[in-house]
Amino acid sequence: MDRTITLTPEEAAAWEEQVAEIEGNWPAIKEHLDEADRAAAEPSVSGQLRRAIRSAHHQRITLPRLLADARTDWETVGPFLAGGTLPSDVFDRLASALKLELVATARG
Repeated sequence: MDRTITLTPEEAAAWEEQVAEIEGNWPAIKEHLDEADRAAAEPSVSGQLRRAIRSAHHQRITLPRLLADARTDWETVGPFLAGGTLPSDVFDRLASALKLELVATARG
């Protein structure tokens, strides 16, 4: 199966422009990804929710579907994944959409 795509000169120029923009923004993108990794690693309930959101695809839940099921949007969840806060009602709806349950455990 041939998967070669032939671009028009205009499409090729637009492609090159997009690649250059991504390359120019890579340091900021990398920092954002690193922040998200650090936030997900937090030993907290928020960290657990971040990890659950990031692994939702294992349950065959796409991010757009998760956001729709939780009645929220990327503008709210994106900053949370990078370490920001989340309104408690959105937190609850995301946890519910992911079928998560908060369980108390004894700490020693």
